Amino acid sequence: SVNAMNPHKILSRNDDETLVRRVTQSIEKIDYDFSKFTIPGFAQWISAKRGIDIQIDRCDELKTPPGFWFLSEDRAYIKYSSHLPPILEAITILHELLHVYFGHTTLHVSADSIPLIEYQWGIAARDPLQKSPEDKEAEIGAILLYQRIRDGEPGTNHSKQVPDLFDNVVDI
Repeated sequence: SVNAMNPHKILSRNDDETLVRRVTQSIEKIDYDFSKFTIPGFAQWISAKRGIDIQIDRCDELKTPPGFWFLSEDRAYIKYSSHLPPILEAITILHELLHVYFGHTTLHVSADSIPLIEYQWGIAARDPLQKSPEDKEAEIGAILLYQRIRDGEPGTNHSKQVPDLFDNVVDI
């Protein structure tokens, strides 16, 4: 259940708790107005902060992983599976957006080489069971952000339901 999500459970026994503290502090410092949160609005905010356009696309062909991102010459692309339940869809998009926000490294694809089959090959080379520190950072951040959005800002009565997050998700 989403209420039981705990970023500490993402970590293996070998991980340092400082990662959770560092990500928590980074998420708490985000100066976005979460009372008006939508995924497109948050993507535009990250786009302005990072100086790169972001395009979010739902993919019928994508089964696994649930989402990924890459860069081309002119933008960051976020692709996510259309086969996800709404909560996992929201967390997947937040996860990929945080990769962009944190400035993580990723695959660079020329604009004329963006067919889905080519970048599926690029991510297939990664072992999904071996999460990189950047993946752990984005995963923990996505859970913390989702909880912040769902529960509202401290001291307010504001909270959001999952469908409210998705005003015009595609073609940001």
